[in-house]
Amino acid sequence: DRALQTYKKKAQAALASTNARIAAAAQAQEEAELSAAAARRVATTAETRWKQSESEQKRLVTSHTSETVALKNRVSDLTAQLRTTTEKKTEVETEKEQFQSYKTEVAFEMARLENEIEELKASLQDEIERCSELNRDLRDEKKRVEVLTVTLEE
Repeated sequence: DRALQTYKKKAQAALASTNARIAAAAQAQEEAELSAAAARRVATTAETRWKQSESEQKRLVTSHTSETVALKNRVSDLTAQLRTTTEKKTEVETEKEQFQSYKTEVAFEMARLENEIEELKASLQDEIERCSELNRDLRDEKKRVEVLTVTLEE
């Protein structure tokens, strides 16, 4: 019974650990999404500033070729940033799926343990009933011995 309790506590601790990991994964995903949003805001702010400086440059520069090259580079940089952010999001989603899988495994193990506990309870109940029967038999035998003792003494 003590081993069962220990095993149950370990299973509960594993479940709590899994829940903590799932919460951490969810937190990491949320942070990644916030980081992506912040990166987009920074990119938007940077792009706005860049556009303003480009407008000023257009007035001063006669060649539009350099502006086109700069815009293509900026788009390339932003595309690379977006790709990196997307990869991070994919990694977080993969981790989340792994945690979900682990959570499912733990749930199956908990169900198995609960079933085993129920079986052990039934077995214990059978043993209790058997002990009760043996106690009744013992009392009956004691009474019989007492009767025989009284009979022999007479």
